[in-house]
Amino acid sequence: MTTIIKKITVVFLALFMVAGMAAPSATALAATFNNDSRDYATLQVSNYTRNPGSNSNWSNSVSASAGEVVSFLVYYHNTASDTASNTRIRVQLPSGAFTNRTVTGEVFSLTTSTVNGSASINLSSNQTLTFIPGSVSWYPNQSTVSQTLPNGQNGSEIVSSNGVLIGDIAGGWGAQGYIVFRAQVSSGSQSIVVNSSTNARSPYVTTRAASSVSRSSVLLRGAINPNGTLTTGWFEYGVTPSLGRTTIVQPMGQSQYSNAYSSVLSGLQAGTTYYYRAAAQNSYGTARGHILSFTTSGGVVAQIAPRTIVQRTATVRSEAVTIGDDALIILDPSIDVVRPNAGDTITYTIIYKNKTNTALRDAQLSIVLPEDIVYGEASVDPISVTDGQIAFNLGTIAARESGSIDITLMISEAVRANDSFSINALLDYANGRGDMQTVSAYLVFLVNDGTAGLASLSSVFGGLLDNWFIDLVLGLIIGFGIYHFFVRQKDEVLLVK
Repeated sequence: MTTIIKKITVVFLALFMVAGMAAPSATALAATFNNDSRDYATLQVSNYTRNPGSNSNWSNSVSASAGEVVSFLVYYHNTASDTASNTRIRVQLPSGAFTNRTVTGEVFSLTTSTVNGSASINLSSNQTLTFIPGSVSWYPNQSTVSQTLPNGQNGSEIVSSNGVLIGDIAGGWGAQGYIVFRAQVSSGSQSIVVNSSTNARSPYVTTRAASSVSRSSVLLRGAINPNGTLTTGWFEYGVTPSLGRTTIVQPMGQSQYSNAYSSVLSGLQAGTTYYYRAAAQNSYGTARGHILSFTTSGGVVAQIAPRTIVQRTATVRSEAVTIGDDALIILDPSIDVVRPNAGDTITYTIIYKNKTNTALRDAQLSIVLPEDIVYGEASVDPISVTDGQIAFNLGTIAARESGSIDITLMISEAVRANDSFSINALLDYANGRGDMQTVSAYLVFLVNDGTAGLASLSSVFGGLLDNWFIDLVLGLIIGFGIYHFFVRQKDEVLLVK
């Protein structure tokens, strides 16, 4: 009788332990989202411009300045065993200009109640926040690679009243996932995002404020989202809003997020207003940004010979192009890694050489980086590092003199494989007659391996992806271990007797 009672006690003890360990995953009998104590916030935000590709800067609040990009992450986890049918995710972005606003994110389905999350957006000035088309990435079922949204959705539905549909979500940690997208803070110095094509797969284009405006040259700036298809970009410009002239075409890759690009215009008339806009094209259509303008500074400028373009291969998989006034100065850009990976640190080297027998004065070199490449350090101290542009004062470049600058750059972990990036170099200088001239070069390279947005869920959320099945197995092992111990003890007692 004692043996029977002991066995019954052991069985109940084992079942109690199994039930206790499995309890966190079995408390809800109906589909429910994000109510486990180990779940993360439903909505989190980060400043993408300042922390591109970072997994440690997600929070319930973010600060941003005009022109910067804010990332949003909506997390979901069905904590019950029942399936959540026709699950949707929705984020309500503020309308109109603001400085401080709370944004709400929602996860809901036909078989669950809505779960809400909120985050605070704090802007440095009164600006608007605009969803960036093509920036949505979905990572279901603990996937490390973004998946295509169902039913042909392009992702913009996430900021609509109906939300974006992600389908039926099974219960348990295995079906855990998240969705990310980006929105841009407006700036008085750039146009809003424009897509002039009716095709949802055509590129999205932003015209940005021109910089380095002088009497005879300017740096045109823009941003292009290739929308997942191989895309080329250029600028259109002229002395009237009808434009009429174009710059050379640059490859822009096939990413699904915005990439900065630029182009130098030289030989411009002093004291003249020019109009320009960014433009892009892929196999689905052509898109153009809004028209902006700049005015060159006054003064008499000598006539400049038609610019020449010298094209050569900088590396096996990179392309360098030099543009300038008969190339009095040669710029030769290169990188130390033929085809780097996402998250790599690379060294960009720019070599400059005065081909003339005359000293060139007041030389200033500017390096313009795309949004997903971050400046680290340089072999020569820069005079400024602002808005992705690094400036160096070279002073006087003696006749036949050459030099070089090595710049350490970090590639964002958020880039994708086969993304194309362009690093632009712009050198302003005064020639022997004292006329300001400009020469530029850009280097294009491809990324070898990318991480497709954020890193894996285990990287984003740490080691908290517990599995109820593993808990169950462990409980059974412990229970049978206890049972085996008591049975063995009984056998030993019988042997002693």
